[in-house]
Amino acid sequence: MWSLLKLVLGNPAHNLQLFVSSIFIHLLGVAPSLYVVLIYGRYMSHGIDATLVSLTVGVLIALLMESLLKRGRYQLVASLCAKAEREKVEAVSAHTLRAKIESLQALSPELRQVPQRSLDHLSIALSPTNVIALIDAPFVIIFLVALTFMAWQIGVLTGVVFGFTILFLVFRARAMHNASKALILRGAKLQEVARTAERLDTVRLANATPWLQGEWQKRAGNARWYRYASQRFGESLSAGSQVFGALLSILTIAIAAKLTTIQLLDPGILFGANILAMRAFSLIARPVQQFFTLLQGQQALELIDDYLKTETEPQQGSKPAYFSGRLEFQDVSCWHASAPTPIIEGLSVTIPAGGIVTFAGQNATGKTTCARLIANLIQPSRGSILADGIDLRQLDPVWWRKQLCYLPQEPEFLDATLKENLLLLTPHATDEQLSNMLRRVGLGPTLDQHKEGLQQQLSNGGRNFSVGTRRRLALARALLTEGALLVIDEPAEGLDRQGIQIVNDILNEAVKQKKTVIICAHQAGDLAQHGQVVDLNSKPAPQVIPPQCQEKSLGIAS
Repeated sequence: MWSLLKLVLGNPAHNLQLFVSSIFIHLLGVAPSLYVVLIYGRYMSHGIDATLVSLTVGVLIALLMESLLKRGRYQLVASLCAKAEREKVEAVSAHTLRAKIESLQALSPELRQVPQRSLDHLSIALSPTNVIALIDAPFVIIFLVALTFMAWQIGVLTGVVFGFTILFLVFRARAMHNASKALILRGAKLQEVARTAERLDTVRLANATPWLQGEWQKRAGNARWYRYASQRFGESLSAGSQVFGALLSILTIAIAAKLTTIQLLDPGILFGANILAMRAFSLIARPVQQFFTLLQGQQALELIDDYLKTETEPQQGSKPAYFSGRLEFQDVSCWHASAPTPIIEGLSVTIPAGGIVTFAGQNATGKTTCARLIANLIQPSRGSILADGIDLRQLDPVWWRKQLCYLPQEPEFLDATLKENLLLLTPHATDEQLSNMLRRVGLGPTLDQHKEGLQQQLSNGGRNFSVGTRRRLALARALLTEGALLVIDEPAEGLDRQGIQIVNDILNEAVKQKKTVIICAHQAGDLAQHGQVVDLNSKPAPQVIPPQCQEKSLGIAS
């Protein structure tokens, strides 16, 4: 459990404060036992009331000081736990938002849920009570020393019982380890099924209810089995600690009683030693009883740390003062680890500033992959993509995406307002600019007919709007950047005739403004006459077809 403590105890000043306060707390904890010993040894022997008053007042002061120290220590530990948990939440959220897309896509869907579930388990483990139990455990030595001074026989006995308790804990911990980790993973799998069930249209149209119900029951059964197994281990630990505690109490009283009868031990020490032994055992019993929770927290921390080792996108890089729009693919290949063959192999093409190029091909030939490579969402497995002679890997990703007007094939939005989504790349745009752009892409009626206007809410990634409306919204979001490079993936996808005409107008305007235009489509159509065509159907390497004429009026197939 050292990793959990290390997570909380990171500040030397706080560590010293906790160490000193814990020493005084446990030294003061010896006071009740000494009180019993002195009452039996002095007051009952001499009957002086002043002695009784002095001892009683003294032990009450000790108890009050111990209570105040415990309260202050609890508040300090609570603040440290909150800080540690907050830092881990921030680390996981930041990493998730900055992780390379390839790294996340390499994980199975349920493993993508593990970080959040691990944070939940870590939050439970990092309660101040659990952390204090771990901090207190080593201070059992104070009580063992005190017991040894009272009666070395009882001190030895208590040490032996502690030894057996620790061995029992280690034995059970090995059995609990796999069940604890499996519980976290099975919970993530169950959560993934629940997320799938939220896609109601797909489930109903595909008549997937029986299959999904079977999967749900199977994964819920697996999670339930591991939960019961974990609870069984926890119960065995709790029962074991109770047995060892009772055994310690019985043996302490028995040995102390024997020593008393042969006049080797004062009667007061008999009772005081028993109180002290139980106080010492409680320091061991508390972390033992919470061991499963602590073990899950430890394993959750390990899973989080493993997740944080996945590769992230660079957060800084070159920010040229100007981007002309010139791109160059140099022997670019791209493949997924699970794919038998590369999606794209050996692509070399130069796109001049203000040039036009169409990446054309059938399904699964790499059109969307090319668009994502240009947007630097993924990186080539081999080769380089240069922007004005600079490798995209060397550019600041945030800066680079502001140079693009990128319309993906399947646009996604945040569950936020329409205005908040449009302002992500252009935070300084005014409401008037946003409204004008929405009207430009044909969404004037959508804006005017909704009483909340720009404040209308998008939910489920924007799926509360139709496909065509989402495409237009994404086009408005892209055009707001006013970037020098226009990238449109399947420009006619989901659009009616009016939408296609709007895209045609935008393409022609981009050409007039000398912007670089890149289209990804099933077929080149009229675009083949106005710029280069990269035939992705050609294997192994795509074929680059030069422009056929200089006509500058573009159109896309409807």
